[in-house]
Amino acid sequence: MKCDGARPYCGQCIRLNRIDDCEYTDTQGRTRTQVLEERVASLQARVDELENPQITSHSVLLQDPYSSSGPGTSGGVYGHSIDSSATYETVAQWWNLAEPPSSVIDILLGFFIPHARDIGFALSTNSIVSDFNLPSSSPLRPHPALFNVIILWSLRLSKSYEFIQHEPIYLQRTTLSLLDALHGGSSLAGFSVTRHRLQAVQVEILLTRYFFMLGRFIEGRYHLNAAVSLSISLGLHRLNIISSPLIGLSVSNIEAPNFALSSVEDMSELHERVLLFWSVLTMDRSWSSALRMPGFLTEGEVPNSEIETPWALTIPNYVTRSPVTSDDGLSTGTVRRFLSGEVPVGLSLSSQSLLAMGSLLFERAIRITNPSSPIEGNVQVESQSLLNFLDRVYDTVPTLETLSLEISDLDILQTNRELLTIHIYLNSSSIIALRVFNSEPEHPRFHIYMTRLLQALEELANSSPVAPDPIIGMICVEVANYLLPEEVSRARLQAALSRMSDECAFPIFVQQLEKFESY
Repeated sequence: MKCDGARPYCGQCIRLNRIDDCEYTDTQGRTRTQVLEERVASLQARVDELENPQITSHSVLLQDPYSSSGPGTSGGVYGHSIDSSATYETVAQWWNLAEPPSSVIDILLGFFIPHARDIGFALSTNSIVSDFNLPSSSPLRPHPALFNVIILWSLRLSKSYEFIQHEPIYLQRTTLSLLDALHGGSSLAGFSVTRHRLQAVQVEILLTRYFFMLGRFIEGRYHLNAAVSLSISLGLHRLNIISSPLIGLSVSNIEAPNFALSSVEDMSELHERVLLFWSVLTMDRSWSSALRMPGFLTEGEVPNSEIETPWALTIPNYVTRSPVTSDDGLSTGTVRRFLSGEVPVGLSLSSQSLLAMGSLLFERAIRITNPSSPIEGNVQVESQSLLNFLDRVYDTVPTLETLSLEISDLDILQTNRELLTIHIYLNSSSIIALRVFNSEPEHPRFHIYMTRLLQALEELANSSPVAPDPIIGMICVEVANYLLPEEVSRARLQAALSRMSDECAFPIFVQQLEKFESY
């Protein structure tokens, strides 16, 4: 078993749950996580000293004998200045406090924010750091359920066992506080109630992703159902966009939902509501298809179930667009019209909208080729029609050559990772749709789709840090069904999945890699 030399425990030992047997190298100096842990220790010791000045600490200060840096400072996570000669202290059990100290929160958010959108975070991250430090009485402070689920994901994204081991505490806190976000706070103003209910949708999204990331599909499906049910109850699937001279566009519900929401205050609130819905739909379509189970978000089976919410645009386009018309893809039967072959044109669609489209087409490809879910009409005709439509949608997506991950702008970086995931959705769907012709490798377009799929996968797998959407592991195994063991493409696909398994602490990739290797 090859050791990657990561500290305090190597990635392979964490992945195999053998940290007690880990023998890592001491030649590389401290890792970023270790430096941050030392910073937490130092800051917590200072907090204890200030809170209890009458108590003399008897902790022994030890200089780090393995430090490869001289005295001074080194750049920390997103602007934190970290003392490179930091000393070890006895760390107070911050995970047992009602909330971690602000210094710990800042460090954990440093793990979360770079990957927020990768794991389905649809709310704005611009003010999340300052909002977390607001007093608990402030109506702008995130609900405890959202606070705890963000900490939960931050622990996982740290990739350090020293943090990951505390996940059960924050998982329990999240689930206990979630009920209050839905039904509590009856004395709060409508603004706060609306914020909490929308945050509850976000919590369910993150819990769904969390359990799927762990490979715990039953619990993931439970929270997926909750996310869908809550979205429908809030009317997020039937948001009606109306022209307004004050804010460009405003939003209202076509039908009165079970839980009323206050009107939007600005464009960012409108954008968040639209993004929340499409994030839920993307999860429902992709994971239900990958697990060969029915989705929870269905249209047409009950009154007012048709999806009317428009595709999400990039934020500036909400303000600059002219009033909505019935034929521009922003109203009436959004999903129905798309699946009938209508590609929105002339719109600056957000990457989240393209992800939703990718998940819808992935579901369509799975359904066409699944004998247990028959479709009307000739299967080969349906598959060819889908392939043609996939090609048309693909032409609207930025090319792979433009999606560099070697950039410093966080927003562009996250957008490019989402666009790479869209490439994975579209090309894997095309490969799956070819199955009905029983000649996938010989089909003239098979190698085009496979080349593009591998290019997108390898770009994501080789990026740093690595925290891809967990659905990618499922997609890799799905595509492996169409490749012979001796094919070079299969080896490259396995190598990309293996790297993701090694580089991120997501058990779903380990699970799917083992399944891949068993074929």
